[in-house]
Amino acid sequence: MTVGASYRVDNAFSGLAGFQISNGTFLGYAYDYNTNPLGEFNSGFHEVILKFYLGRGSGGSREKDSKTTKGKPKQIDSPRFF
Repeated sequence: MTVGASYRVDNAFSGLAGFQISNGTFLGYAYDYNTNPLGEFNSGFHEVILKFYLGRGSGGSREKDSKTTKGKPKQIDSPRFF
């Protein structure tokens, strides 16, 4: 499971949570709340993250140097938010 929070000075609070559904799939949720004057015009921003692991990697465990793995192509993660 992945959990995180952040604060952008004079701008926003945000939090996220996610979990590995399978070796090749990750699902997450994030929420931003504006603390600047734009916050008067919205109630925050919701985001759902669906991440797929492409390539031969197992998804959850990355090798230290995937560029030079013998005989295997480089693993590609998309999107690269986590």
